[in-house]
Amino acid sequence: YAALPALALLETGTDANDTAVANALKFVRENANAAAKTYEIALVILLLDRMGNAEDEKTIHLLALRLAAGQNQLGGWGYNCP
Repeated sequence: YAALPALALLETGTDANDTAVANALKFVRENANAAAKTYEIALVILLLDRMGNAEDEKTIHLLALRLAAGQNQLGGWGYNCP
């Protein structure tokens, strides 16, 4: 639940070093592997990508694979990803 507010703050011009953004980003990085919901995973990917930190690339890649694994036979997604 921290990724969306952090993205919103960044998109409205808040600096990435702002305390609220920095705290949200720290929380997201520490808990990214626990993300299990489709929207939650997607928002974590968007936030980490937006930050442009090379250290996040492995996490982004792994979360993207989980999203792909969650796709159903009709090409859509449910609420949960494996």
